[in-house]
Amino acid sequence: MNIFDRMKAKKRIDKILSICTDLTIRYESRSKTIVPSCKDELSAVIRERLNCAKTEIANWDDQSVDYIRIAHTMLVDCAFDLLASGRFHLHYGILNPMNCSSKLMTVYEQAMQYAVNTGEITSDTKEKQLALLAKCISEVG
Repeated sequence: MNIFDRMKAKKRIDKILSICTDLTIRYESRSKTIVPSCKDELSAVIRERLNCAKTEIANWDDQSVDYIRIAHTMLVDCAFDLLASGRFHLHYGILNPMNCSSKLMTVYEQAMQYAVNTGEITSDTKEKQLALLAKCISEVG
């Protein structure tokens, strides 16, 4: 990848990360819990995944890219993986109430609701994904 492609990819990755951070802060504010933010953990995973795809990102046509949609997709995918990883669990099926897991769950649910509201997925698909996440959480501790 040449220097110009790397610069385009960096600019686009930074844009997605900025949107993800803004959305995370907005969605976390809807949480009723007073626990640490999940912003840093979530941003680190998103950055890592975007960096792995920087060649593809450099080739995007900015006219056809929906950065808000991509940001929501990244939030959903990465929050799911973090919640299912066991890293934020107390025991099998129990998320630790003292870490950022409840805010991470709020971000996941809000980003999924965005997908429902925009017609990307149905409410039924959202419920199936939430059930799958609950199953994954119950199997890891």
